[in-house]
Amino acid sequence: MYQEVLDSIEARLRRRLADSESPAYRSLAERIERLRTKAIENVEDSLAFLEEALKIAQDVVAADRAAEQGDQSALDRLADPKCGALTQIIEENTPPGLHKIVPDIVSRIDSIVVEVAYAGWSASDAGDKRVRRELRSVLKEYSLPIKGELFDRTYEYVRESY
Repeated sequence: MYQEVLDSIEARLRRRLADSESPAYRSLAERIERLRTKAIENVEDSLAFLEEALKIAQDVVAADRAAEQGDQSALDRLADPKCGALTQIIEENTPPGLHKIVPDIVSRIDSIVVEVAYAGWSASDAGDKRVRRELRSVLKEYSLPIKGELFDRTYEYVRESY
């Protein structure tokens, strides 16, 4: 059953990749390949697998919609989902005039979080404190508020996704 789900999503991706060399579709294809290599040993693995397959399928539909509408920014967000979501959070909470530096902020947050986060970091008091501290330092570096909605939304996204 799992292979049928992946085969269905992959067939749709192959058709799109034949027509377009979009980084979004290449990223989605890579996510499918990573999912294929995951071992399913118990019910929890099975549920996680299906959740990820569903998320990829939703992203394929979103990429198709964005491609049809010519929405390049949506395709860019789908090419790197973590940075895409961070970009959206930062853009929504950045004061006017600072939107030009959003890609720099997102890149810096992503690189720092990838560097300091580890499996289970959010369950560890020390890991949680370190990620919060590093996130605040990036926001402060760009003269953004280190408390409030921007920090809270960014931190929640990082906690869920990294």
